[in-house]
Parts: sequence; C-alpha cells; structure tokens
Amino acid sequence: MPDPNVPATSIDRAPVEPGNVTLTRDDHDRVLAKLEQLEFRNQEQSLEIERLRGGAEAARAQLIRPYAWAVLWFLSVYGAVVAIILFLQGFGFLGFHINDTVMGVVVGSTAVSAIGLVRIVVRGLFPSPGG
Repeated sequence: MPDPNVPATSIDRAPVEPGNVTLTRDDHDRVLAKLEQLEFRNQEQSLEIERLRGGAEAARAQLIRPYAWAVLWFLSVYGAVVAIILFLQGFGFLGFHINDTVMGVVVGSTAVSAIGLVRIVVRGLFPSPGG
C-alpha cells in the first residue's frame, strides 16, 4: 500500500477514472481492515460522547437542585406571609388594616414573583437548544 502520510495537496493528482487504479488483493484487504478499525473507533467515540453528555447533565442537575429548592422555599414562605396578611386584612383581626391599593400591590407582586421565579428555574432546568 502507498505511503499513508501523503500530503493533502496530492489529491489533485489522484486518478479520476476507476480504470486507472490497480489495487491488489492485499491492498484491498488492508483498506477494508483500516475501514473496519475506523468504524469501530467511531462507534467507541460516539458512545463516549453520549456517556460524557449524560454525566454533564447529571452534574448540572446536582448544581441546580439547591437553587430550585431555595426558590421553592422562598415562594412558599412569601406566599404564606401574603396569605396571613390577606387573612388579617379580610377579617380585620386585631384591628389590622392596610390600604386597598397597598393590598393590591402585595397580592399582585406575589403572583408576578411566583410566575417569574418559576419561569427562571424552569428555563434553567430546560434550556432552549439554541442557548
């Protein structure tokens, strides 16, 4: 078989017509053996890439999990505080009273923060393919 370290520029001098190429049985067998080696190596590397991707996803999930729990706790406590304020306002317990405009802002900001934080966490867990 010819030298495997042939420069890439020699492709221009390669024969175009199949009739111009003579290949011995040994050359043919060596080419097939090399092709099989390359196919096997390609399969191994593809499996390795998939394994690494899976490991990266697991590591990413481990990094995100504490923040997701922190957001959940924040939303739970914040929602409970707003529910208590709403309960106190609604029943006027112990003379508790907040201006209706302020109460609207408190309830509205609860909805906005809950939706916004959940969106941020979900976007972090499931990023879009483009980045």
